[in-house]
Amino acid sequence: MAKQTKTTAGEQAGEPDNGHLQPEQDNLEQDKPEQDPLQTLESVKDLLLRTQANFENYRKQVQKRMEEMQEVAARDVLLGVLPLFDNLDLALNHFDPGHSADFLKGVTLISTQFTAFLEQQGVTVIPAVGEKFDPFLHEAILKTASDQPEWIVLEEYQRGFRLHGKIIRHAKVRISAGKKVEERAGENTPNVHPKKNHPENNQFENNYPENNQEKSTP
Repeated sequence: MAKQTKTTAGEQAGEPDNGHLQPEQDNLEQDKPEQDPLQTLESVKDLLLRTQANFENYRKQVQKRMEEMQEVAARDVLLGVLPLFDNLDLALNHFDPGHSADFLKGVTLISTQFTAFLEQQGVTVIPAVGEKFDPFLHEAILKTASDQPEWIVLEEYQRGFRLHGKIIRHAKVRISAGKKVEERAGENTPNVHPKKNHPENNQFENNYPENNQEKSTP
């Protein structure tokens, strides 16, 4: 009887009682914080918003690339059509009044319609005559003396155009070099035009009169 009591006591001392541990584990699981459903919903909404923003950025990039491709295609087409516009200008500028007036009206109508077509395609004409020379807009073919201030555009040889605000062809022009050398007051310099060797004028064809008379010595 004593031996059985000892064994029972040993079992009680050496072996864990699962019946007492199970409630404690249940209590630990119950103590874990549950995830807030509202917080989960906010996380999902945030993910959806970021995904939507990324897709919107991608859509804008694709649209921009398509617009650029369309501009390039339109530019190539217009560059092929512009010589026709140049020929119309030549016909109008060199028209002989002795010819039929109906011909002039017809050519003028074509030019007007073609100008309207270009404007619908986003093409605008670059101002030239009377404007100050701008190397970003104009290409100087000739620089000659005149009564106009220096760098003023005197004549337009070929029109320049923009496409959606971007230069597709510069205007070819003749610009003023200012008054003639002999008309400038207070010049006691040697027989060399003061701007002849200026680096800015090396790219232009100058038409300055040369004074070949030698100064007489006293």
